[in-house]
Amino acid sequence: QNVQVFGNATVPSLAAARNTSADATNLGAFVLANINNAQGGATTRAAVAGIIGESETPDANVGGDSGGHMLFYTKPEAGAWNERMRITSAGNAGIGTTGPLARVHVSTSINETAAFSFANVPTEVLKLSNASNVTGNYSLIKFSFPDNDVNALVGSVLENSGTGAAGLVFGTRGAATLGERMRITGDGNVGIGMTAPTAKLHISDPGTGPFLRLQNTSAGGSTWNLYSYTDGNLYLNDISATIATFRPGGNVGIGNTAPVSTIKLNVSGPIKTVGQAGPPAGTPAE
Repeated sequence: QNVQVFGNATVPSLAAARNTSADATNLGAFVLANINNAQGGATTRAAVAGIIGESETPDANVGGDSGGHMLFYTKPEAGAWNERMRITSAGNAGIGTTGPLARVHVSTSINETAAFSFANVPTEVLKLSNASNVTGNYSLIKFSFPDNDVNALVGSVLENSGTGAAGLVFGTRGAATLGERMRITGDGNVGIGMTAPTAKLHISDPGTGPFLRLQNTSAGGSTWNLYSYTDGNLYLNDISATIATFRPGGNVGIGNTAPVSTIKLNVSGPIKTVGQAGPPAGTPAE
């Protein structure tokens, strides 16, 4: 018996069944066919779409421990009927692959090596679209954990609906805030802590922590910090102490944090010069 109808008054069921002990065996299918399909005609009623149940592990029909996959098939115009997606017994969904390794696993084979431009847009594997063409609109992917609706997000923001200019945004959730942390604008500027960067790398923060940290973790390596404080100064330190201070007017302090405003170079400590001590030859006298 290939088709069984069973159940009760409240939960009727329709099942396609097959007695098999073989792995990867078709257990039953729900097929949609076009009777007038030119490929095969009315006699074969060529299938155009369908769902197939497939056994996963051999089972001698004892104990009921056989696993199974669900396969989804479609047929293109003048093409062959092929599997497009499957859901495995583990619950993984694969598109373009018969062995998905994640909850959603998309696989394709695209050989496009040219740099992309308006004239050459590579074929996408995944496409997210917002049908509302309004400047400032987002198209986002959100990440969450059980206790929060949103823990992080990444997506695109439409910068100009007229030109189609758009940027990438990255957001995270802190202990008390959820917000945008970094943005790459349509013209390629990167902003950290701000949404309208005006340089290739633009960092903004109202705090007093280091804005930039460079660290070498190898033996003998060191860590350098770059700060911009509310006093207007720029500080360079090596974790233990401030090495140099730069004031807005161009005054530089080495070994001190308060260079005198009337002196361009303020040095605390001995100075050693190598080579010519005076101005280069030919330098006009002041």
